[in-house]
Amino acid sequence: MKCPEILPIPDVIPDAGRSLWVRAMGVRAAAHAVRFARDQVGAKLVFDPFCGVGTIPAVANALGLDALGIELAKKRCEQSRTQTVTPADL
Repeated sequence: MKCPEILPIPDVIPDAGRSLWVRAMGVRAAAHAVRFARDQVGAKLVFDPFCGVGTIPAVANALGLDALGIELAKKRCEQSRTQTVTPADL
C-alpha cells in the first residue's frame, strides 16, 4: 500500500486530548491513528497488542470499528474493559 502524498491529518498534534491513564496516548491522538487505519488502509478491525487501559480499542469502537486489545497486567486489563470514549473526546 502506498499512502497519498497529501493526507488531511496533522504532522504534529498540539493537543493529544484526554488521557485515560498517565502513560496512555491521548484520545485525540489515538483517533488520528485509528482514522488513518480506517480511511487509508480500509481496516475493519484494530488490534492493539499492548493495550494498557484500552485507549486504542475504545477509540476504535467509538469510530465504528471492531477492536481487540491484549494486556498482561490484570489491573490495566480490567480498566480497559470499562473504557468509553465520547464523540466530544474525538
